[in-house]
Amino acid sequence: MKNIKYILNLFLVFSFTAGCLAQDMSLNLFNGKDLKDWKQTSPGFIVQDNSIVSMGKPGYIFFNNKDKQFKNFEVSCDIKTQTGGVAEILVHTAIPLAKENPKGYAFRIKNTYDGINSGEALKLTGSIDRIRNIYFPFVKDNEWFNLKISIENSRIRVYINNSLVSDYYEPNKAWRPEDLKSRILSDGTIGIRSISGKVAFKNLKLVEKEAFQANTPDIDWKYDKTITELHANNFPLIDFHVHLKDGITIDEIVAISQAKGINYGVAANCGLRFPVTNNSELNSYLNSIQHAPIFKGMQAEGREWMTLFSPDTAARFEYIFTDAMTWTNNNGKRLRLWIKEETEVGDPEMFMEELVSKIEKILEEPIDIYVNATYIPDEIHDMYSELWTNERMERVIKGLVKNNVAFEISARYKLPSIEFVKKAKAAGVKFTFGTNNMVRADLEYAYCFKVMQEVGLTPFDMWMPRKPGERKIQNMKK
Repeated sequence: MKNIKYILNLFLVFSFTAGCLAQDMSLNLFNGKDLKDWKQTSPGFIVQDNSIVSMGKPGYIFFNNKDKQFKNFEVSCDIKTQTGGVAEILVHTAIPLAKENPKGYAFRIKNTYDGINSGEALKLTGSIDRIRNIYFPFVKDNEWFNLKISIENSRIRVYINNSLVSDYYEPNKAWRPEDLKSRILSDGTIGIRSISGKVAFKNLKLVEKEAFQANTPDIDWKYDKTITELHANNFPLIDFHVHLKDGITIDEIVAISQAKGINYGVAANCGLRFPVTNNSELNSYLNSIQHAPIFKGMQAEGREWMTLFSPDTAARFEYIFTDAMTWTNNNGKRLRLWIKEETEVGDPEMFMEELVSKIEKILEEPIDIYVNATYIPDEIHDMYSELWTNERMERVIKGLVKNNVAFEISARYKLPSIEFVKKAKAAGVKFTFGTNNMVRADLEYAYCFKVMQEVGLTPFDMWMPRKPGERKIQNMKK
């Protein structure tokens, strides 16, 4: 946690250094007319409309000035992808002598969101490829946008349209898998990799920076290895259940996300007697975070939520989740299970039968994720293993599968049990990670990583938001 706090303290200090340090060392990498300053390793690039265009054939092109080796710099360009276009910008690289992959870092360019179960194709624009991947769709195909990459000593930052989307410090002796051993900061030239489809690049400019002495935060090497290994294996490392609580602003939550190397989905609590209670408030909330580099989610609270919010408004969000912590029991009492004064348990067995029946109904709502999953009130929490019988677990799992709802692994509540997750995985259920943070200290993931390792979760066990037009709430409208 110490390194995270230090990074956040440095966030504002460093945010303006690129402009301060850039003096008269700027360079246009592309003249807009021809590729005389560039070398292709295979014929897959052309000049069209004052742009370097990758035409879909796999290959590389490198800025080929042997007198120019860049170490600390800021490189920027305007980019437009056609649907399905995928490319990468390479830095600290060199023209390979054989067929090996070029050295240096690669930055992914991909704006087509493929949605669920797309594996490698999930990584989107702004990713420090396989080191710190980005999964949230931030820019669209067929529209020009600006990408800027800043290298300052051990710090790498990526900006999309001047919004910081990645902020990474490379530790000393950084861990890398065998096939990425050369993905380390050094110096070199700039390259472009064509992977598939058509991608256009123009206004390629580089500003060199003078070397300077910077205070680098202490980095937890073990934590960095854990996170980097997951990114290297294209594991979609995302916390979909983050709130702006404990005084945390959207800018702070973005900085925490980038420091931890975990993509975030931020959601408002929406429902009767919750902070957001109607369409107007829901729209205002979404408008306040719509430019943030995060997923945008809606937490539907209570069973009345569909009467409070229109499908059109709810469909603006990339996903909707709910829990079984707010409902009305057979005695007509509206329960909120985390509040002792609003909870009525009585006989534990009878309570569990009513709870499981409620969960089965809740899973039929147009939701994507069942969160705070398997939570039971504190007064009977010690009976968790006894009360969550095999029969009750199977009923919940059957509902998840039938309704295509993902199962949250809660870092904060340390739920569901590992046994429950194993059964759900065997049935084909998809999973998400979530914190449901009340305070900053809740934003930690030890339990999620423990479950992942003990159950053997793979990238294809993890849920991803559906494409626009395919969301449950939109299908409900039809």
